[in-house]
Amino acid sequence: MLTKLMFIPLLFLPFLIRAENYDAELISQKTEIIVSTSSLTKKYSLEIKINNRSGEEYAEISIPFSKMSRVSKISACIKDANGNIVRKLKSSEISQRSAISDFSLYEDDFVKEFTLVHNQYPYSIVCSYESKEDDYLQIENWNPIIDNLIPTRYASLKLTIPYDYSISYLSRLIDKPKVDTLGKSITYEWNASFTNTFSKEKFTAPTETFVPSLIIVPVNFKYESVGSMKDWISYGNWQNSLLEGINVLPLSEQQKIDELTNGVMTEVEKIRILYHHLQDATRYINVTLKTGGLKPYSAAYVSENKYGDCKALTNFMKSMLDYVGIKSYYTKVFAGDPIRKIEKDFVSQQFNHVILCVPLSKDTIWLDCTSKMAFNFLGTFTQNRDVLIIEKDNSHFTKTPSLKVSEVLESRNAEISYSERGNSPIVFINQYRGEMYENLRSMEQSKNEIEKNRILRNYFIENGFELLNYKISLCQRDSLQISTSYEVNAPHVYKHYGNEILVSNIPFSLSQFEKPESRKLPVQIDYPIYKKDTLVYEIPALFRLSNIPPTQSITTRFGEYKIEFIHQDKSIMVVKSLQIYSGSYPISEYKAFYQFYTTVENFEHSTFITLIK
Repeated sequence: MLTKLMFIPLLFLPFLIRAENYDAELISQKTEIIVSTSSLTKKYSLEIKINNRSGEEYAEISIPFSKMSRVSKISACIKDANGNIVRKLKSSEISQRSAISDFSLYEDDFVKEFTLVHNQYPYSIVCSYESKEDDYLQIENWNPIIDNLIPTRYASLKLTIPYDYSISYLSRLIDKPKVDTLGKSITYEWNASFTNTFSKEKFTAPTETFVPSLIIVPVNFKYESVGSMKDWISYGNWQNSLLEGINVLPLSEQQKIDELTNGVMTEVEKIRILYHHLQDATRYINVTLKTGGLKPYSAAYVSENKYGDCKALTNFMKSMLDYVGIKSYYTKVFAGDPIRKIEKDFVSQQFNHVILCVPLSKDTIWLDCTSKMAFNFLGTFTQNRDVLIIEKDNSHFTKTPSLKVSEVLESRNAEISYSERGNSPIVFINQYRGEMYENLRSMEQSKNEIEKNRILRNYFIENGFELLNYKISLCQRDSLQISTSYEVNAPHVYKHYGNEILVSNIPFSLSQFEKPESRKLPVQIDYPIYKKDTLVYEIPALFRLSNIPPTQSITTRFGEYKIEFIHQDKSIMVVKSLQIYSGSYPISEYKAFYQFYTTVENFEHSTFITLIK
């Protein structure tokens, strides 16, 4: 659905493609923004052409608004192929709903939405509306695109500001603006288009890196309180001002902390105990109010209500550490996958999550206060990121630790038994770290047995195997690995051909990459992939080993792979490992990366052990 601020971004390499190849097209999008001394007014107009029935998903128009960003003057109509108006939107056809998400208590965000469809193709939807804001951190985040499969023929953004009003902007793949001065105003105008549509690809950098986009911010602003984005220290001081006076804990909470930490001598153990208290006593619920979700609820509020969002829970944890005399820092990060670069030369609100940094004399502890994972574990969500430490008059960037190869290990140990009936019983005992640890532990904590069984069958058990039973084991609360043991029936592991049996390798589960001729974007692997297998195959009675494959190994700049076969008395052991290094690889290196990856896949799927009577 179309929104005024959020568009799925695409590659900006214009060339002509016939319109009939597209389900829909964004014919034009015009944005006009006027900044005055007291408000920010935005005028939007757009025309979307619907070429066939499949394109009608783009006939669903969604306009976000909030108490801080008020929407008015919504107008829309349908035009036929000749440009004639065949239907106008009625005010009664516009619905309104809260934009609350499943994990939110309350969000100060709403949506106005409507759908316009016609029975003759092609037709166009023409829409316009206005919005107004009094306080704002951002003038505009402009992505003139609605979908990665839909072209934008023409887009423009015109900004008018007072002559003495300072702005900063960051543009990607958009030409420099045309700038005019008229009286006491300055006008900027940017133009863009996009016609090189493409499909999403595996393990790539954030798409905004390659698409036309424009972010405009005021250098000086008022948003809850007066602030400045002339440098990161100024921005950090504004954020720090939102934290002042909200760290006071109620007496009951102070008494609980005293009770928990009485007699504990080391700072690390105090932090661990209080982090466990946070995890046990509170739950994560998103709360987005007033300042766009940038001012946390107070520590007293969290203590009383036992919930909060990332900001509130981080402030609560920080307040508990303040109470026991341990310094910690509210820290802003852009979390999620893939890792998005923070533009350090462009001071602005570029973050979507808050964590806590606790520097000690010999180490630094990192706490995600929304997490139920192990103590001092950031995981794939926030590892290896540039983060902004908020400290009065000293806000600065540092980096979260990156996951090491040993911290992402997925190991399988399997005993494969022979069965004349064709279904080979296999017992797996697996250990997971990294992403799989996070997924399994989250599942174990939040799902019932029916849901666990479904998730395991669909996402964790090897393809084609029938799950018989399973057990999930966590060593202890702060363990960084989780174990599963399960039994399956596996057809076709032992295949009979006369007096011979071909024994199949149980392959690693690997993502499918695009072929080099169709790949458009570079590869970005945010953390290493490390898999190890020890598979022990039973040699059936009356059979002996006829052929055993040689050891194979590959080492490249992208990763390494090894598989070896060990003949034991009544079994064959297959030991194999795969590492794919973290890193970014340009499209010019993709052919070599793909060759390494497909060579591993070929070994995994075409390796057989031969047994003979």
